[in-house]
Amino acid sequence: MRRTPLLSAITIGTVLALALPATASGGFSTHPKSQPDPHPNHQTQLWRVRVGNDGGFDRIVFDERFSKSGYDVHYVKHVVSDASGKRIHVKGKYFLSVAFTNTGTDGAAGTPTDVHKKYTPLLPEIRQIKKTGEFEGVVSFGIGLKHRRDFRVENLTHPHRVVIDVKH
Repeated sequence: MRRTPLLSAITIGTVLALALPATASGGFSTHPKSQPDPHPNHQTQLWRVRVGNDGGFDRIVFDERFSKSGYDVHYVKHVVSDASGKRIHVKGKYFLSVAFTNTGTDGAAGTPTDVHKKYTPLLPEIRQIKKTGEFEGVVSFGIGLKHRRDFRVENLTHPHRVVIDVKH
């Protein structure tokens, strides 16, 4: 069966519509992106961080359990430790600050976590990720980038996860 351009466009549109995130903070840009905690009475457990390269962008996935968190992602001149404010060295020339509200990384209710203090994937844009704090219900990270690029943030469900994509 030969597909017509219209049928292909409809098929692609349907696939994209099904793959859209539950909540997204807009398209790619260098502007700050944030979302309030949708369930402030339920603590979220951040239990794993994964990275990858899609060819057109680098991706960081923060896997969550028990609830969805709120987040704040924005460019900063320097990465600093949450609580102390001391500067932290992170590989890269440009930096994103990431904070998750009402979140922890401890092994609540016997469920183990796999969140490391440092990841050095050396992807085309993402050079390094460091956990910069866990203080008063906020878990924070600094992301070192090779260039100041547009990024987007998506809060996905089934399972809960926050995804940050940085364009090449």
